[in-house]
Amino acid sequence: MSDQDRDRVWDIVEKVGVGMLTTRFAQGLRARPVEPRLDRAAGIIWVLTNLRSPKEHEIEADSEICLIVIDAKDKAYLSITACAEVLRDSKKAAEIWHR
Repeated sequence: MSDQDRDRVWDIVEKVGVGMLTTRFAQGLRARPVEPRLDRAAGIIWVLTNLRSPKEHEIEADSEICLIVIDAKDKAYLSITACAEVLRDSKKAAEIWHR
């Protein structure tokens, strides 16, 4: 992927501000809305969740996820497949929450 393409992906995710995060669980796949927070310099898309949320446990069991972001107005449709990690860091969560 070129730097220009990567920047376009970041721009779309940032502009839309919401996406559907898909995780795997015992009965199949589960998608739910999330608000991605970007750290472009680190190449990370953060997602905050309640520690008792099913997605936390699903990610710990199987780290492969998919984030779908759609900007219908600009006809931009993203499907980002990645490996997720659960991080329990209240300081980082507070920093991300206020972005």
